[in-house]
Amino acid sequence: NFLLNILEDSEKSRIITEKGIAKYKAELEERNEYSASDSASIKKYFNIALQYDKGNSLAKEYIKKIDSLKQYYFDNMYKLAQRMQASNSQY
Repeated sequence: NFLLNILEDSEKSRIITEKGIAKYKAELEERNEYSASDSASIKKYFNIALQYDKGNSLAKEYIKKIDSLKQYYFDNMYKLAQRMQASNSQY
């Protein structure tokens, strides 16, 4: 609590954003797989950062990245399901 009391809101936002970015890289980029629960927990970092600094463009950017990643994996799974269904209907 001491640190929270002495830091400016913009500094709190920056620190939380940096932690969120580290988790994003470790848990989403490096593993190269989508997990709804991991994405939601990582996205919380950026949402909290925005509570301290609504103008935090980096936090906003990473929220968009997470949302885009979700759509990317959904689209790929949908295409895979379509291909599998098409190949099964040929037999």
